[in-house]
Amino acid sequence: MSLKQVWVVSCLAMGLGCGGAADEVSGEVEAVAPQLGTSKAELYLASSTIWPKRTFSVCWENPTYGDPTDDMGRYWTRQAVEGQWARVANLAFTGWGACTSAYSDVRIRIADANPITNWLGKGLGGVYNGMTLNLTYDVWANTVCGLKNSSGYYVNRETCTKAHAVHEFGHMLGFAHEQDRSERSTVEPTCTESSPWFTPTGDSKVTAYDTLSIMNYCYGDHWKHFGELSVLDVEGVRQVYGGRPGTLVGGAGNCLDTEYGSTADWTLTKLNRCDPSQPTQAWTRQSNNSIKLNAANRCLDVRNGSTTSGSQIQIYTCSSGAGGQTWIFDKAVISGNNGKCLGTVSNATTSGTTVVMADCNPSAVGQQWTLTTNGEIKNVNGLCLDVRSGNTADNTALQLWGCNSSASQLWSLQTGGAIRGLASKCIDVYGAGTTAGSSAVLYTCSGTTSQRWHLRGALKNPVSGLCLDSIGGASAPGTNQQLYACNGTAAQTWSYFF
Repeated sequence: MSLKQVWVVSCLAMGLGCGGAADEVSGEVEAVAPQLGTSKAELYLASSTIWPKRTFSVCWENPTYGDPTDDMGRYWTRQAVEGQWARVANLAFTGWGACTSAYSDVRIRIADANPITNWLGKGLGGVYNGMTLNLTYDVWANTVCGLKNSSGYYVNRETCTKAHAVHEFGHMLGFAHEQDRSERSTVEPTCTESSPWFTPTGDSKVTAYDTLSIMNYCYGDHWKHFGELSVLDVEGVRQVYGGRPGTLVGGAGNCLDTEYGSTADWTLTKLNRCDPSQPTQAWTRQSNNSIKLNAANRCLDVRNGSTTSGSQIQIYTCSSGAGGQTWIFDKAVISGNNGKCLGTVSNATTSGTTVVMADCNPSAVGQQWTLTTNGEIKNVNGLCLDVRSGNTADNTALQLWGCNSSASQLWSLQTGGAIRGLASKCIDVYGAGTTAGSSAVLYTCSGTTSQRWHLRGALKNPVSGLCLDSIGGASAPGTNQQLYACNGTAAQTWSYFF
């Protein structure tokens, strides 16, 4: 495992972003126990390191073009990063050519050494040799990587290259070693893996402790799955960077799709592995509470307009006012991309209560919201999300107030995750705060991270009172949907990235 210069560790331990020294190169001293990656992040997130953008330029410091091993290793790396992080979240990685004097967000050094990331999150931007990846494993090896068969061929080079790439790019996004979370002592008490050379700097636990995370040393099966992200890895990166616009994400992080990618009437819906190139995975919530497929004039529909439990869900030509095409997010949380949700001070639900960011808890009554057809966002007591005193100034606080259909209470979901309201300004977090208790405010729309939101909760058909449900509680690709009694289970929990 590579150690960084002491001042780098100190900087991160104090919770600083450390992004100001973009041209510094971290020194490295080899330690004894090679493991999967290094860095100082958590999934369990160091929120000050979140990148404010979603597209990143990547380059190689020292590629050897024409060398089969080098060429294939670089191909595997790109394939793994784009097939994991970029597939499940609203992220893009561009370039992938040789580095020049021009700026690149991620500059990768190829070396037969322990893979490392010298900086955390946005602090990596433009750093020379900021990340090191191993494509050969001739010199450096661990108990899995570098093994050869009887013919002298590496048996795990592809697996190791992909697993290391996904792990290190997790650090690049601001996530750290999962096993450094305090919960490990009770969840995985027999695991002895640790990162003792730095103080963990995470200030936001985005998901529950994840024994299967690609960022967790205690998990020994990274190699078997080519660096496949766990279900909670997927949930975590979507919480922080958002999902692909238009996706409705259900169980196990899979997306609502149509059978065979068809856009014909009567086509059933199903869960499918999220794929940004698949047009039948993009949906738009309409003002009349229908959910329209972007690829055609087809809406999410209950077959034959049935109101009975077990009725099949399909797509059908959109028809305004059709009961079988009406869906409301019932008591949904409004989640920000910093892993916090819109809530209220002390979880109160009374008029005049200030709206703040809170640790996401779908059971908390102060975080349960319902979107109406006229643009209101109501709480469990029927009060509306309101701009205090109708003030249009930036940083005006949001509150709960009696619904009156005024401009201070009318909101619209915008592509890219913004919620636009009074004076065409957006819901924001005061000072771009990332901690619980930060005030929710009205602010000029800018597309920043603190203005990106998504909905998570049940989709209820108000005509029947039943919810969109994955049959049998299953979450695997190919699972069809039905109407079913609302029960709050994972099979009825949908994240909508608008």
